[in-house]
Amino acid sequence: MNEEIAPEYYYRYAQSLKSIGQYAKADEMMVQFNKKSSEDLRGKIFNDKQNYMDVIKANSGRYIIKDAGINSAYSDYGSAYSGNKLIFTSSRDTGNFAQRKHKWSNQYFTNMYSADITPKDEKGVIEDSLSVPEKFAKNINSRFHEATPVFTKDGKTMYFTRNNFNNGKKGKDANRITLLKVYESNLN
Repeated sequence: MNEEIAPEYYYRYAQSLKSIGQYAKADEMMVQFNKKSSEDLRGKIFNDKQNYMDVIKANSGRYIIKDAGINSAYSDYGSAYSGNKLIFTSSRDTGNFAQRKHKWSNQYFTNMYSADITPKDEKGVIEDSLSVPEKFAKNINSRFHEATPVFTKDGKTMYFTRNNFNNGKKGKDANRITLLKVYESNLN
């Protein structure tokens, strides 16, 4: 409808074309995008890596995607590695006596779980890769949500999200909703 098309529309169109497998046409749009917006980093990256499909094809098949064997019928997400363990978030039913469900999702409050990672065999293949999950760090999990752990390189500090709940007290915003905050935990 306009004679002058903003560069961003070329970029977005290129991304849409890639999503439906029209890579040659997407590349043409990226060339147009780069002509109109030569200082945009996205165009510079495209120019530097025009053979990106060759790289993708060369890397295809390097990994096998399969069920990890620890998923539940509930929400399982937010994984991280710590030593030889996979730490992840789940709202699974742990069969505890006092179970609390969150009103918004009708699922149990999330906690962090850990599963031991089975070492690779001599060929580097992992067979039964993860052990049965157990609750992680009982002194960190509370009655409310804990999720998405991240560990520092040395493994001694963990950052995670939690409902604003600390020392037995629940913090609420002006609408009386307990929000999430980022917490830090140090390994002693």
